[in-house]
Parts: sequence; structure tokens; C-alpha cells
Amino acid sequence: MLRRAGVALGTVGAAAAAWVAAQPSREPELGKACFDRHVAAAGRMVVNGNEEAHKRVARTRDLIVAVEPSLARWTFAVVQSESSQVVSLPGGHAIINSGAFDLLDAPGLDLLVAREMALAEGSRGLAARALALAHALAPGSEVVLDVAAGLAPSSSQLLTAERRALSLMARSCFDPTEVTPRVGTLTRVCGGDPADAAQRAEQLGADVPAALDEAAGALLALADASADSADGARALMRAMRDARGGVLLLSLVDHGDADAASPRLAALMGAAARVFERLAAERAYHPFLTQTQTVTSLLSAACAPDGETAAAACRALRALAADERNDHAFQGAELAILSDLGVSASSEPAALAAQEAVALLLARQAQRAQSRAQRSAQVAHARAKVEQQIAARRDKEGKTQEAKDRRRRISQLFGPLTRKKRAMAGGATAAPQGQDEGQSVGS
Repeated sequence: MLRRAGVALGTVGAAAAAWVAAQPSREPELGKACFDRHVAAAGRMVVNGNEEAHKRVARTRDLIVAVEPSLARWTFAVVQSESSQVVSLPGGHAIINSGAFDLLDAPGLDLLVAREMALAEGSRGLAARALALAHALAPGSEVVLDVAAGLAPSSSQLLTAERRALSLMARSCFDPTEVTPRVGTLTRVCGGDPADAAQRAEQLGADVPAALDEAAGALLALADASADSADGARALMRAMRDARGGVLLLSLVDHGDADAASPRLAALMGAAARVFERLAAERAYHPFLTQTQTVTSLLSAACAPDGETAAAACRALRALAADERNDHAFQGAELAILSDLGVSASSEPAALAAQEAVALLLARQAQRAQSRAQRSAQVAHARAKVEQQIAARRDKEGKTQEAKDRRRRISQLFGPLTRKKRAMAGGATAAPQGQDEGQSVGS
């Protein structure tokens, strides 16, 4: 009996496998059915507006789709679970368990989403067919996810996907230098050999320079588009507000500053300076532009030997100096460097822009000093006036008190004599009245 059941099950499994192999077009449909069932069972959809990590998954997906529209089919679901498992299903569907957020920082989460989207459908062929078979045999069982998790792509497929993800992220204005350190962390989430992940990270590092060039071009394209349309300006500001553009800009300057003689690195510095110039001209994102680290990077770019790069950076500094709200970013050291650039910049336009920036800053400093002197004089005058009023009031109070004391002393000296005179006057008045009354009675 058991033998017959086993044979029957094997026959059904073989038939289902043959059916799936014969109909590969069914894989996306089965993948979506599996995705919908597990999301519905979890009771939570892709983006939860109350959790930043959930929103970041959707944001990263949308940014990558913007530069690679062919990946628009991808849908991600984030479900509540202590597990960190990530399951990819046929047809462009992925389920991320929320436990992964405890292991990944923000750049690691960005890489996870990009790598899942970069994995070609061909690299999931065996997994897709095994998953479709598991779903056909047991559509209501968790075995579907177990099968999907157990059939991970090979190391070579992961390296290919990570290289593509690096390019996708660079074109989306993410900093490529933040990608390679996160490859090992993904191993703890998605499984695999840590030694193999370290090797892939080393191989991926060779692609970082080209990715930096791609990222610089993408950010520069955003800056150029911002000058042509309102949509372009919004896209540039969006890149700055979510920290992608800011981190990338500082990274470009750091790399360009490392070797000013390298034409490629000098080009990175030039692109960063032009983006800085555009941002300063927009005057729309002061919190990033006026950070100390940002002003330091701008000054580094202004010291570049390339005249155009230096001019773009100095023009950005002049635009910042024109707004008095940014004066706190130009303290003693920054103002001193800017003054030196007015004399020793690598091009005349750069030196002129630096001189104008210094003139604006010094003029406001002089105005503030004059205003402080005027306010000090006004305060001193008001204080002297108040002191005069207080002295006059005290003098008046002193005179009043002196008069009171005088009257009191007079009262003490002459008071008894006055009372005696009053008594005597009263007695003299009473005597004539008594005589008149006696005369009246006698008569």
C-alpha cells in the first residue's frame, strides 16, 4: 500500500515536472500566485508608511526603474518576521522578511534591492522550475518558500548581478564606494560562504572606478537638467534631500583630491564642482551646502589646478557668500583660504569669483561691526540717560526727606511752646465769658 502511494506520488511529481518544463511561460504566473498568497497571509503589503526601511525599499526600486525601465516588473513585499530570509520568485517578485533590517544598514538595503533586480531570469531557471513544481504539488504549503530559499544563484551569477547592481546604483546617483563593503553583510541575510563573498567584494572593487565615472555623469546630467526645466530641478533637489547626491558629491571630491594629476580623477572633481555651482545657484538646499564638510570640499575643488574646476567651485562659493544666512559657514580658516584663492587661484575667473566672495563677506562683517558699534553707543547713551534720571530722582527724594526731617525737628523744638500758648489763649477767653454771666445774674 505504501509502496503504491509512493509510486503514485512519484508519478504525479514527474508529470507535474514535465508539465512545468513544457510550459515555461507559466513560471511568472505561478510566481505571482505564490507572491500574492504569501503577502496576503502575512497581511502586510510592500510599503508601510510608518517605517523608514519599508519606504526605502520602494524608493530604491523606483530609482532603479527610472534609469532602467525594463525592470519595472519588479515588485517587493516586506512582511513582518523575525527571519532575515529574502525570497525571489519568478516574474519579478521578491519577499523580504523584516528581520533583514536588523542586519543591514541603509546602503546594504539599497544593494540588496538592486542585486535582486539585477539577477537575470536565466540565473533563476532551476529555482523557478523547482518553485513552480512545489507550488503545483503543494500550493498551500510553506514548502514553496523553503524550495525557493534553498536554490540560491551560484557565486558567478551573484558576481554578475552585483556588478550590474553597482552600475544601476551609480546611474541612480548612489555612491559606488559604499557598495563593496556591504557584499559580505548580504551573506548573513541571503546565505552563502563568507569567504566567497569576500572574494566577490574584492573583484567588485575593480569596477568601482568605472562606476564612479557613471555616477559623476548621472549627477552632472541632473544638474544640467535642473537648469532647463522645473522637473529637472526637482529631481536634483530630491537626490540631495535623500542624501544620495550629497554623499556622492563629497565622495567625488575626495577621490579627485587624492590625485590631482590623474585626468580621470580631475574629471570627477570638475563634475562635482559644476554640480556644486548649480546647487548654489538654485539656493534651494542650504542645509547641505552650508555644512562645514561641504564648504571644505568646495574649497578643495577651488584649489584644483584645472582652471574650469576652480572657477566653478569659486563661483559656487561666491553664490553662497552672497546670502548672509551662510555667513556662519565662512569662519576664520575658510575666509583665509578664500582670501588666498583671490590671489593664487589657477585661473583668472576663479580668482575674481573668490575676491568677490571675500568682498561680500568682509563687507557684511564691517556692517555688523558698525552696527555693533552703533548699538553699543546707543546702549551707552541710554544707560547714561537712565543713570541721570535715577540720580535726579534720588536727589529729589533726598531733598524731600530733608524737608521732612526739618519739619520734624521744628515740631520737636517748638511744639510744647505752641501748646502752652494755645492753653493760655484758651484760659483768657473763658474768663470774660464768666464775668458776663455773673453780671447777668445780679441784675
